[in-house]
Amino acid sequence: MGSKENKNDDDWFNLDQLIAYMKVPATKKLDHTEEVARFFFKLTPIENKRAWEKLKEEGF
Repeated sequence: MGSKENKNDDDWFNLDQLIAYMKVPATKKLDHTEEVARFFFKLTPIENKRAWEKLKEEGF
């Protein structure tokens, strides 16, 4: 199967990339997601964390 070219600049992934991602075990996907979440948690300023907590309390 040939590589599907992106039809416009809004496409982030092509079909081959999506098929390859589907072959990755769910545990590896979850590990990666948790790693990214920890990275952003460390990177996010405390003021932004407080604002996000307030939004969550308000049902956002």
